Amino acid sequence: MNSKQFIQLLEQEVEDFMQAQAEKIVSFEDDPMGYILQKYPSLKGTLEDLMSSSFDEYITGIYVMAPKPTTFKILLHNGQHFFLIYAKDSYIAKIQGKKYYLLNLGEEEYAIKAIADLLTMGMPPGAKGPDSEEENDTTAGAEDTPEEAPADDTGGDEEELAETKEEKPKRKTPLKFKILKEQEEPNEEEILDPTQSDEEIEQHKQELEDLLNKATSSQKSKIKKLLQNLEHIDKVNDYLETKKFDDIEEVIIEKYIDRNDQYQIFSEYLPKILTYKDLPSEGNLIDQFKGFGFSEEFLKELLARDYQAGGKGVGPGELFLVTLLKDTFKGKAGDIILVGGDEIEIKAGGAQLSPFSRSDKFGNNFFPWLIDYLKTNKIPQLINTFKEGKFRIPYRIENLVNAIREDKRKKFLDDFAEYFESIYSERADIKPALDKAITGNSFDGKVFEQEMAKALASAYIEKESIEGFLFLNKANGDFDTFTSEEVLNNISDDGKLEVMAFTDMSPRLRLKK
Repeated sequence: MNSKQFIQLLEQEVEDFMQAQAEKIVSFEDDPMGYILQKYPSLKGTLEDLMSSSFDEYITGIYVMAPKPTTFKILLHNGQHFFLIYAKDSYIAKIQGKKYYLLNLGEEEYAIKAIADLLTMGMPPGAKGPDSEEENDTTAGAEDTPEEAPADDTGGDEEELAETKEEKPKRKTPLKFKILKEQEEPNEEEILDPTQSDEEIEQHKQELEDLLNKATSSQKSKIKKLLQNLEHIDKVNDYLETKKFDDIEEVIIEKYIDRNDQYQIFSEYLPKILTYKDLPSEGNLIDQFKGFGFSEEFLKELLARDYQAGGKGVGPGELFLVTLLKDTFKGKAGDIILVGGDEIEIKAGGAQLSPFSRSDKFGNNFFPWLIDYLKTNKIPQLINTFKEGKFRIPYRIENLVNAIREDKRKKFLDDFAEYFESIYSERADIKPALDKAITGNSFDGKVFEQEMAKALASAYIEKESIEGFLFLNKANGDFDTFTSEEVLNNISDDGKLEVMAFTDMSPRLRLKK
């Protein structure tokens, strides 16, 4: 049976089941738990995700504890319990006082482990259990617990995932539909979200039929729309598989595509997909891809997405470019992506181009030295002067120098330059920056800031062997590309890059607005 015939068969099944269905009504008096599970179908799906399809063998009751947000108390066989709280896009599990936002893959994994811990406090009498051993594909640490998740609908950064994981089955055509949004009112429209691997297609045809038996008329158009998208979903997911995304990345991208109904557009884009070299040297990424029919909302969501995974940061713009460009792939370190073998680094917002890390701060070197110097030279009152004015360090130094008596400035600047150079000496040569900023008894904070940015960027480029950069404004999609040499030349009043922050040992750069 080919894909077209399969789609036609499923569409006919939808039509037949919708017209012939006569929903079985379960009364609360006869079966309270069954009544609640039927009334809130996504609750059942969530329990299956957390406890397997045999969840009902491990729970003795479900209670509706609050109407808004709808809150369920799940009573386990051993007297333990946890809560499921309905949020906009998913559920929040509250287990032993900790909250887990289940739309977040990492937190769902922590929740599964927390429930398993509750269940080990006692065994269910005569529980048959699942048909086969079910292993949770969790990468969460065995002893770690996440921070409490906010009970809102915005989600959060995904929990850090281990870099090593078992090879996952290829995800392709979705045939299992999971209801994610409950009806607060009887006629409120429900939202269906597809999640199924192609290996399970033949095994779970009956699941689709079961769903269609229970589906309401308001869901009919959504199911038909999903069925019509099957061929497009196949093509897009086949393409995404070539990108070797991590699990969490694939989940994020597929969610954005589905939520914004972009499968058909994406499928039609693939035959004419752009390469990195097809991009102009500067412009707007949102406008560039809107021309292929992608919605602005989808592009903005994908462009701004960043998170921590596998012990490294994935910054804004990276998932966007890897997803939408044919020859662009994730790099092995940091926010570097690989383009035909060259390394192109994406920088959005405050870009740290420095051989120093975020943990390298003035708090353990320059600040103690400065306080000791001012006290030793009997001018401790100038500590307050240093703290005044602009927050960035170069301008505070300039403010301090101007407050020192003119006959003592030369000595301070000499001592300052010697010490300041020493704390950078192992990783970067900043003497040229000091020489340009200090003229006689004066200190120019702006010159110092720009020259320091150049010196540290140069050391960083040499250390990392970066071929080029793409600087991005993640808010509006504006971008500009630079060679390594062009980056250094554009850190100036007349250039395209500006220093936006310099409060620790590394200045931060961004595109000029």
